[in-house]
Amino acid sequence: MKRSPPYSLDELADASGIEARTIRSWITEGLLPPALGGGRAAFYGQEHMDRLLFVVRLREQTGGRLPLAMTKDILERLYSLFRVTPFGA
Repeated sequence: MKRSPPYSLDELADASGIEARTIRSWITEGLLPPALGGGRAAFYGQEHMDRLLFVVRLREQTGGRLPLAMTKDILERLYSLFRVTPFGA
């Protein structure tokens, strides 16, 4: 059964099917926001899951060939288009 938020990193990875190391990498690259809280109390919410799944779908649509920098640019443009404040801003 899928777990609902809040998620630990491992729970987010299990629920999304994306490896924890990939999630960490995408956070470092700015594709995903950092965890809320910190240390052992760090957690991820539904917004993290939604953005994670959007990035996965976007990369699937391009056969995984879309560079991470371009993926980030697309996300920023979408946030700008809909006048939504991106994570970390």
